Amino acid sequence: MTDITTRARTWIATGYGTGTYTVWAHMMGVKDFFIDHPHDKGDFRRVIDLLQAVPEWESRIPEMAALSTEWAQIVAAWDDLNKDPAGILKIVRQPTGDEDRMLMRITAMMARSNQPSPDWNELKANYASMSFDERVNAWFVSGDTGLSSKTIWAFMLGIDLGDDINHPHDPADLGRCLRLLELMPEWNTRLSELAALDPYWRSLVAQWDELSSSMEDEVGIAWGKGKSAPATYDLMRTIIDDTRRSN
Repeated sequence: MTDITTRARTWIATGYGTGTYTVWAHMMGVKDFFIDHPHDKGDFRRVIDLLQAVPEWESRIPEMAALSTEWAQIVAAWDDLNKDPAGILKIVRQPTGDEDRMLMRITAMMARSNQPSPDWNELKANYASMSFDERVNAWFVSGDTGLSSKTIWAFMLGIDLGDDINHPHDPADLGRCLRLLELMPEWNTRLSELAALDPYWRSLVAQWDELSSSMEDEVGIAWGKGKSAPATYDLMRTIIDDTRRSN
């Protein structure tokens, strides 16, 4: 069996569920993360899937009770929920109808989006004080992630994503990739390796310096200079469209 860290990172790279990120972040020792909990039996089953991938964490589940009232209730009923995950519907408040369900989703989305975003320079300073592993783990649950930046994260860690490979499509995607690489400077020298993923990554990596410079000049990689990057978008679309036509 591989080590705990490798199994945990491999699972989270492709697995997801409300509550799993919270379990993962806590167990991996991340210091600052958004706290959420399973909301239904599907969510709870994904938490169980995570624990099956990393069974060493099962004995630490009682620690989750300190995170929130909901987790305290879930931990108290853990043995029963393992037998019947549907029991979580009696613990966590469920929507009473379509309107209430929509309201709960909007409330949850707003809670995530309203989390204070640290100043980019402050964030870089915080990451600079962390070890490599601390930065790797903290970034994944930071909220500043996307499919293409997660592809970089997984590739650099040697995690096989199979066919689940994604490249940046627009400046928002590109910015997340560039910020990840800014926080993980060790990976910049390996950027050319991404060309092996697929033709789109090969084309983008070949002009990465130009893309990076374009975004930095136009809006900054953390969008500190503006809210729209049409020149960078046009450059990305040209590269991607040319690649599509040639393949």
